[in-house]
Amino acid sequence: MFVAKKKKTKASLRSAKKEKRLPKIGTFTGMDPAMSEQMRETNRRMIRKRKRHNLRKRNKRKHRKKRHMKRRQRRRQKHRRRYRKMRVQVKRAAMTIDQKERLRSLKKRRDEKQKLANRLKRNEKIGTILWNWNKLRNIFTMKRRDKVLRRLLLKEKQEMKIKKTKEPKSKEKIVRSGRRKSKNKS
Repeated sequence: MFVAKKKKTKASLRSAKKEKRLPKIGTFTGMDPAMSEQMRETNRRMIRKRKRHNLRKRNKRKHRKKRHMKRRQRRRQKHRRRYRKMRVQVKRAAMTIDQKERLRSLKKRRDEKQKLANRLKRNEKIGTILWNWNKLRNIFTMKRRDKVLRRLLLKEKQEMKIKKTKEPKSKEKIVRSGRRKSKNKS
C-alpha cells in the first residue's frame, strides 16, 4: 500500500532549525576559531618555507650547471689552442721554402689590407668628430654673440637712464588746454 510522505510545514522547519544536533561519537567537532587561525598560520608558514627551500635548491642547481658549462668551455678552448699551435708547428716544419715564402707574402698582403681598413675607419671617425666639433663651435659662437648683444643692450638702457636723471628740467610753463575751473562757486 502506497503511503504519501508527510509534507514539511514552515512551523516544523522552524522547530528543526532551533534544535541543536549533537555530533556523532568519534567525529571531529572542530576547534575554536583562535586555534584554527593559529593552525592556518603555521600551515602557511610551512608552505612559504618549502617554497623558499625549493627555489634555493633550483637556483643552486642552475648555478652549478652554469659553472660546469663554463669550466668545460674553458678547458676545451685551452686544449683547442694548444693542439692548434702544435698542428701549425708540425705543418710549418713540413713546408718547403717556396710554400713558406708564399705564406709570408700572403700574411704581408693581409696585414696591409687590415691597416688600410683601420686607417679608413679612423679617418671616418675623425671626420665625424670634426664635423660634430664644427657644429658645436657654431652653436657656441652664436650663443656668445647673443650674450654680447644682450650685454650691449643692457648697457645702452642703463646709459639712457643715467642721462635722463642728469638732464636739468626745463622751467618753461606748460600751456594747458581749456579754462581753469573757479574754486568759489556762488
